[in-house]
Amino acid sequence: MYLSKIELFGFKSFAHKVRIKFDKGLTAIVGPNGCGKTNIVDAMRWVLGEQKSSLLRSTKMENIIFNGSKNLKPLSLTEVSLTIENTKNILPVEYTEVTVTRRLYRNGESEFLLNQVPCRLKDILDLFTDTGMGSDAYSVIELKMIEEIISNKSEERLKLFEEAAGINRYKQRRKQTFKLLDSTSQDLSRVDDVLAEVEKKVKSLKLQVRKAEKLRELKIKIREIDLALSWLAMDEFREKLEPMQQRIRAEELLQQECTARIATEESIAQERELQLLREESALSETQKTVNETNKLIHTLEKELLQHEEHQKTFAAERARTGSIISRKEQKIGEQEQLEGELLQRKAPCKKKCNELHASFQTLVTEHDQLNTVLGERRGELDRERRLSAEEQSAANHLALTKQSLESKKEYLRTTVARLETKKLTLQEKLKSFSKAEKPLAEELARKTTQIADARDRERAVQLKQQEVTNQLEDKKEYLHRQRSVRDKLQNQILLANSVLDNFEGMPEGIGFLEKQKGGKPGVGCLSDLLSLEGSYRKAVNAALGESMNYYVCNSLHEAKEGIASLTRAQKGKVNFLVLELVTKGIVNNDPNISGAEKTLAVINHPPELHNALRLLLGQSYIVHDLGIAENLAQLYPDCSFVTIEGEKFAGKGLLFGGSSKNSEGLRLGKKTERDRLHKEFDSLEKAIKREEEALQHLSKELASLKTVEQRREIELLTTELGTLEKRAARMDAEKSGVSTEIQQAEEEITLLLLQRNNCDTEIERILPTISSSAEKARVYREKIQALQEKLTTLEARHHQLGRDLQARQSLSKDALLDLEKLKISIAGATESRVRLHEEIKKLNAEKAAAEKRLATGVEASEQMKKRLEGQLVAAAGQQNMVNTLESAYREHQAQQHEAQRTLRDLRRKYEVGLQLLSLLTNERIQLEHSLDRLFTEARLKHHCDLAAMAEPLFEPSFDRAAAQQQLEALTKQREQFGAVNELALEEYEGEKGRLDFLMEQKADLLSAEQQLRSTIEEINKTALQKFETTFREVRKNFISIFRELFDPEDEVDLLIHAEEDPLDAHIEIVAKPKGKKPLSIEQLSGGEKALTALSLLFAIYLVKPSPFCILDEVDAPLDDANVTRFIKLLKKFENNTQFIIVTHNKKTMASCQALYGVTMEEEGVSRLIPVRLEKIRL
Repeated sequence: MYLSKIELFGFKSFAHKVRIKFDKGLTAIVGPNGCGKTNIVDAMRWVLGEQKSSLLRSTKMENIIFNGSKNLKPLSLTEVSLTIENTKNILPVEYTEVTVTRRLYRNGESEFLLNQVPCRLKDILDLFTDTGMGSDAYSVIELKMIEEIISNKSEERLKLFEEAAGINRYKQRRKQTFKLLDSTSQDLSRVDDVLAEVEKKVKSLKLQVRKAEKLRELKIKIREIDLALSWLAMDEFREKLEPMQQRIRAEELLQQECTARIATEESIAQERELQLLREESALSETQKTVNETNKLIHTLEKELLQHEEHQKTFAAERARTGSIISRKEQKIGEQEQLEGELLQRKAPCKKKCNELHASFQTLVTEHDQLNTVLGERRGELDRERRLSAEEQSAANHLALTKQSLESKKEYLRTTVARLETKKLTLQEKLKSFSKAEKPLAEELARKTTQIADARDRERAVQLKQQEVTNQLEDKKEYLHRQRSVRDKLQNQILLANSVLDNFEGMPEGIGFLEKQKGGKPGVGCLSDLLSLEGSYRKAVNAALGESMNYYVCNSLHEAKEGIASLTRAQKGKVNFLVLELVTKGIVNNDPNISGAEKTLAVINHPPELHNALRLLLGQSYIVHDLGIAENLAQLYPDCSFVTIEGEKFAGKGLLFGGSSKNSEGLRLGKKTERDRLHKEFDSLEKAIKREEEALQHLSKELASLKTVEQRREIELLTTELGTLEKRAARMDAEKSGVSTEIQQAEEEITLLLLQRNNCDTEIERILPTISSSAEKARVYREKIQALQEKLTTLEARHHQLGRDLQARQSLSKDALLDLEKLKISIAGATESRVRLHEEIKKLNAEKAAAEKRLATGVEASEQMKKRLEGQLVAAAGQQNMVNTLESAYREHQAQQHEAQRTLRDLRRKYEVGLQLLSLLTNERIQLEHSLDRLFTEARLKHHCDLAAMAEPLFEPSFDRAAAQQQLEALTKQREQFGAVNELALEEYEGEKGRLDFLMEQKADLLSAEQQLRSTIEEINKTALQKFETTFREVRKNFISIFRELFDPEDEVDLLIHAEEDPLDAHIEIVAKPKGKKPLSIEQLSGGEKALTALSLLFAIYLVKPSPFCILDEVDAPLDDANVTRFIKLLKKFENNTQFIIVTHNKKTMASCQALYGVTMEEEGVSRLIPVRLEKIRL
């Protein structure tokens, strides 16, 4: 069986599809660093089911897909196929060629195929389990695994041994069984909880059933009385109901007769009503005609009145027009007279206007000349005022400067005084700081001392706390170890119990006699009464043979009782060893044989069994192997000899042998061992209790050692110290600030005094300039005053002339205005006269039209009066006809009212009958409702049809009132029962069935738990046996190969350190090359570590060879000499194992039959070049 080929596509740097064929023997994969050699190893590990991306040198699994290069795009998937020639059927499939394919897509989806058939990852892992070819087995060895195998952490080392021993399946099965056991224990716990609840509920329901039965009897009695009373009430209601129904039927007949009469009367009334409607319609039509005629008469009268009014209006208009014409002619004469008067006034007015205009022009000329003189005088005055203002501004500026200097001098004096005062205050404050510094420093020192003391106390408590904690941890650790030992003893006791309670391989009767409730009829089974060392168990088992299952009795009577019990129980037959019948005087004449040990000497037994054991084992001896037994049997034919492995040889021709099982003689000495274990367990339990008490005492002591108060005190003192330090720092800062302020005040005072002196000098300098400027200002003021007086005289003359000019101008304008008014009045009189002539003409035309309309209106009035008289005659005839029709209508209407009164009386009588019928019907309905209520109550309460019920049998002395009282009393009694579960019986039966079912389930779970424990024990025994056998063989091979690679006299060994679980044992490698004494294997050099690890790997290959092995640069740490040894070792194993080596060493390359060169011609893309060295050599 070997690896035939591997195909890669898109895996890491292999962008293109690559096929690598492998032959038996050695194959090397070579190439420079970083070209992708190890990617082939990763591909093999990946296709074998590796799930950890870190072991594939990637952060996540998708990174193994080709990610593109300069010229190639990234791929969307990767695929690796591995083909194995399964010629030796190591893989548990029927195919001789097995191809495992794994695909991974960039979206995270993956596929597994087995011979192109889709499968699961679990199928792949199961396929390679315990074959040495898994992803985590020893078929793929990298350089870093050398360090892992050699390191003190022996997990990797243990995995190699487990793979070689083929116990991974057992460990997985044990893990699954443990899970099942945990699940079963949890189920048992849940079942116990449910059982407790159900049992409690069943007891409660049992009490409720009794209460419900009493209530049922009470209800039956209540039902009988209630039904009897209901039947009597029903009979009474029925007796009342029959006559009431007859009366209702009679009333209904009367109502029907009344209804028929009402219908007849309503029919007659409707006919009369129709006749009235016809008459009313004819009357309405006639009245309508009369109304229309009256309306026409009214219209004609209205038109006649309007016409007469129009005639009056025309006459008035004619008179008004004549009057207006007269007034207009009078106004025309007045306007002509006014126009003549205005023409006479026009000439004098014009002359006056011309005179006033000439005098006005003269005054304007004089006023203009005076304006020119005033302008010149005002210019001169402005120039003088400007010069005076400039001089005054200079004088003001000097005065302001002087005032500013004096103000500044005063300010400087005041500031100096204030600074002097401040300086004195600061000096006083500085003295107060000096006085407060000393007590503050003393307080700081005292607080610092207190904090140091408090911290010392805290450290002492912490040290004590740490000491107690260490003691507590030591106690816990010791208690944990003791509990582990106790659990181990308990497991051993359980194992012993399971062995002793099993009675496997023994007659059925033995188990029956041992388990009898009344006590066993003897001492017990012989195998349970003996004790011995474990190494002699198989030998003593073989020596005793069938007698090991003898049942020991003190007397013959006990043996007979046992036989009788077996006969009664049909439990088969048993061999009884009766101690009182055994010969007491057996002489001890057994020879002492060299090289053999008496079997009886290795057995510990009660004194009463001595003679019996002398009888059974008197001529029995224990030797080391079957050859010695054969030789001694020929010398001592009367004796029998047994080996340590349980083989037996007797000189009389008896030979017993074959394969050895660990279960042989397992029961021997188990009872004594169990008793011893019980004693050890009890003493250990007491010790654990003492340790727990000590642990509790230490916990209390630890709890009492609280550092919270010390910590709180330290924090309080620290806070106070911080406050004092802040206060001291603040005082220092304030003191420094005060000193600085004093110094600044002194500097400011000096500067201010200097500035005050400068102010005095400047004031003295500007005083003469101020006096000269004041004199110049006085001269300018006198000159301006003289100019001002002259200008005032001129302005007074100018103002007077202006007033005269305005008066003359006003007179001129008034004269012009009067002239203009005369002109306008003359034009207005002319225009008014013309307008009046036109108006008179229009009025004459209107007067002629009015006279014409007045003549036409008189003729129209006469025609309208004649038409009106004709309409009045027609209206009188129509009104007579209306009166006749209305009289007939009133007569018929009175007759209809009489008929309506008769109909109302009939209806009133009908309604009274209806009310009576309604009352009777209501009473009937109430009776029927009462009956229905009785029927319903009987049906709901007692599930009985009262109407169909036979008449109850009443006793002559039956009293209805007494029965009612009895019913009320029984009802109260029922109410006093309180809440009663009437379904308790059904619930009780259901819960009882559930309880029985749960009890059965618990029994099944207990049985399943026992079976699981037996399975775990069997798995442990089988796996441990395989592991121990493999370890011995690997150890032997490791010593041989190590000495072959190093020196025959080197100290080397494999040691196993058993843990609580033997399958998780720690395997230690002892490797001390000649001349070196390293304290640990990790102190070896890199080459020595590599050779040691290779020695272990090849030692495992000798026990369970892997069909193929991939070695990734494991020869890197080796020098040339060690490489030669390494190649020699590979050549030794190449016939059984196919080696694929990734290497840089030329010697290793030269030793291989085929080379595969990996290059990277294009950056990021690996390429493969195969070379067959055998052909080249030929």
